[in-house]
Amino acid sequence: MKYFSSMDLGFQKDEIVNIAIPNQEKGVLEKLRSDIQAIPGVKAITYSAFTPMSRSNWQTAFKYENDAEFLDFEVVMRPADTAYFNTYGLKMAAGRMYLPSDTIREYVVNEAFAQKMGFKNLQDIIGKRLTIGGSDFKLPVVGVVKNFNTYTLHQEIIPCVMTTMRDNYQTLSVKLDKNAGIEQINRIEKAWSALFPDYLFKYTFFDQTIDSFYEKEAKFLSLFKILSFIAIFIGCLGLYGVVAFMAESRTKEMGIRKAIGASAMNIFGLFSIDFIKLVVIALVIASPIAWYFMNEWLQDFSYKVQISWWLFMVAGIAAVLIALVTISFQSIRAALTNPVKALRSE
Repeated sequence: MKYFSSMDLGFQKDEIVNIAIPNQEKGVLEKLRSDIQAIPGVKAITYSAFTPMSRSNWQTAFKYENDAEFLDFEVVMRPADTAYFNTYGLKMAAGRMYLPSDTIREYVVNEAFAQKMGFKNLQDIIGKRLTIGGSDFKLPVVGVVKNFNTYTLHQEIIPCVMTTMRDNYQTLSVKLDKNAGIEQINRIEKAWSALFPDYLFKYTFFDQTIDSFYEKEAKFLSLFKILSFIAIFIGCLGLYGVVAFMAESRTKEMGIRKAIGASAMNIFGLFSIDFIKLVVIALVIASPIAWYFMNEWLQDFSYKVQISWWLFMVAGIAAVLIALVTISFQSIRAALTNPVKALRSE
């Protein structure tokens, strides 16, 4: 989960508010853009069919140059206006952005598309023509955008095509200043409600939407933490009970050992070494099992952490320290017991 939250997705996700728009009537979107841009604290605004990363995706077949048949793989579409790049912080790798338009005129593809088509030099794909879906128009590629994740991190980045397509815009995205707050949201709602009085204003923050993609993993993490704590706590109770029993049953032995010169450290080590051996044996058994099941679970993700050997070493050291802390009270108590009292009870 820490890896997910810190990973570079290829776009900016913070301080962006997404609002569903009910229709794309001529003049309404322009009026809404103008009104919202006038609100202090608003940095950028864009219309699009989808946010960069979304559960809802539009995949379609396409033809390349003069090919009569569709290629054997599909592309994911990201219809959006030109402000989309600035709002979400998308970077160009080659060429330029498409020009403003209400209809499809030009295409921008991602690096994965160019690489899938066999172009090692991204600049070489500029000017190539594509026919998307059932369209009859062969339109040029004018730019290559750096890769960004269109799906969740369960899936790798796939070829993507971006273009203008006003009739498919369903989302209004507003990037706010980091100091903006509920006041800006209220003013956006007021501007939105003035143009769409019959519709309920609903908004979501983009970073929270992305977090919701991994809700299952977040619940698993919380459950795992709770179960781990319970398992360790029960283990420590059992270990403490066994040490207490041993200390009681070996009281006279400890007294004799101290009487013939054993130090408190010798007695502590005598108690500790047997339990440390058991902890090490448990680690040897548990580590490959843990590695197997965690490795299987991670196969569901295209982007994932690597299970390194040092993770098991840290877990082993932690287990040994927990065991030592658990048994230390009883073992030190036995080590410090007056041998005269221990032997007198004989």
